[in-house]
Amino acid sequence: MNITATILSDKIREIHPALDRHGIALHVSFDDGKDAWIIRLRKNGNELWTHINAADAARCLDGIECVHLGVQVGQFINYYCDGPVAACAA
Repeated sequence: MNITATILSDKIREIHPALDRHGIALHVSFDDGKDAWIIRLRKNGNELWTHINAADAARCLDGIECVHLGVQVGQFINYYCDGPVAACAA
């Protein structure tokens, strides 16, 4: 599968629909030097950068495993939207 930022972004949004519900900005880009996809989440000045290597991204998109990506993005949502920061509150 030829992975693009759009395809990976769509998968992330599928795994975590709370991103759109809370208005969390998502930016995905590929870093050739790291052979990894860089995922950036932003909400009200709070930001998380994480990455998923190309092989893990391919496995995720093939429906095999998305644990790393799911956990990292989920932690941002839990902390900044549902937890002590509550940056996603209306």
